[in-house]
Amino acid sequence: MDIQKVIDKSKELQSAFDDILQKASPFEIKAILNSEILFFISIIQELGIKHIIESGRARGQSTELITRFAMLKDIKFDSIEYDYLSEDVSICAERLYPIKDHVQLHFGDANKIAPSLLQEEKPTALIIDGPKGAEGALLAVELMDKHPNIKAAFLHDIHRASQPLRQILEDNFCDLIASDQKEFVEAFSFLDTPCWEEHQKYPQTKDWGPYQRGPRKMPSYGPTLICLYFKTRHTDMKSIIQTLLTTKKQEFEKAHVVRKILRSFIPDKWKSSDWYMKSRKLLLRRN
Repeated sequence: MDIQKVIDKSKELQSAFDDILQKASPFEIKAILNSEILFFISIIQELGIKHIIESGRARGQSTELITRFAMLKDIKFDSIEYDYLSEDVSICAERLYPIKDHVQLHFGDANKIAPSLLQEEKPTALIIDGPKGAEGALLAVELMDKHPNIKAAFLHDIHRASQPLRQILEDNFCDLIASDQKEFVEAFSFLDTPCWEEHQKYPQTKDWGPYQRGPRKMPSYGPTLICLYFKTRHTDMKSIIQTLLTTKKQEFEKAHVVRKILRSFIPDKWKSSDWYMKSRKLLLRRN
């Protein structure tokens, strides 16, 4: 599979995808871009995928679009969300209510839940939007190593500024395809106009756009969805897993330093608040 084949399949599916967008709820800023979802469904259609497992649901924007596509193609769809205490849960439930019979919603740790969903031998695709970074990549690679029916794994927010992770994946997966490849962006970035317009409504994402995050120029078009696709199985998965374990540890240590600095700025009276205790409990449980 190469990017031209993805573009050709995307053109075939564009009319059906336009219909899906028309029926779906409006885009929200936590969501995967429209062009990235088209990238995803085009590849899984080309690969003949019969089962999708999503990790990281949040408000269910991508979950809804994928569900509506899965309904058309008779694809089984399981979606996993870690944070059952998030305010996003009720928003997601409302969004998915009209199509709830076509997606199975799970809560908990994808490292524990996903293996139990992979017992069937159906050709399967993973789409991981949480956990993020090396932890998400590690989840994908370990599952692919143990379950040969996984034909592709998609990871979100792996743009070219996501270093060293993006480079590690490119070095180790020669079949890697990404939604920020120039040819795909030129063909389908028009689908994201409403997405970028929605970003302008909020102070934290104002002036975000193609190759831009506020004042910061970005080497990638957007957040970016990458696909780890195998025509044949990789021969050295164990060494990739070890590299990702090291990278995950480095990311955790960096995040720990940042959290420590941020906590020093939190007033004492806030530290006893419900929202602070809830957030701290979640962080401790994750790490």
